[in-house]
Amino acid sequence: MCARHWMMVPPSVRREVLKHYRVGQCEDKEPSEAWFTAANAAIGVVAVKEGRPLTRPYRAALSTLAPEYLA
Repeated sequence: MCARHWMMVPPSVRREVLKHYRVGQCEDKEPSEAWFTAANAAIGVVAVKEGRPLTRPYRAALSTLAPEYLA
């Protein structure tokens, strides 16, 4: 995610993304489910703020980490 979009994500969701990130997960292709949820929530927030449609994974992640974006 670029810096402009990253700054659109609320701090609580950014913390979750970083908390569940593991060095090497991009190389071994085995990120955790918690990281996927946090990353999907971050993308979902940006989608909402930009007026884009939410896919099912983004909606599910937002319901867990940032339900206020599902108005």
